[in-house]
Amino acid sequence: MRLGLIVAVAAFLIVGSDVLLDQWIIGYASAQFILGTAALIAGICLGLFAIIAGLGLAVAALLRHKPAPPSPEEPPEAAQVLTPARTVG
Repeated sequence: MRLGLIVAVAAFLIVGSDVLLDQWIIGYASAQFILGTAALIAGICLGLFAIIAGLGLAVAALLRHKPAPPSPEEPPEAAQVLTPARTVG
């Protein structure tokens, strides 16, 4: 998750700084257009984060340790009986 966040923020800063500064310096784009461009870039970076996070979760699920099933020779563990706590007083 951290890697996805770092990559997404870095992509937004790299792409956004170039595109948004060019639009602002040239002066032909309105503030609404620049805000729309920033929202579009943010959406793309959010999608990039989702892809990286999804891949990380998939790899983690594949590498997760699965407990071995109990062997038939071993007796099953006895169920623990829970009793209510006593009140003091």
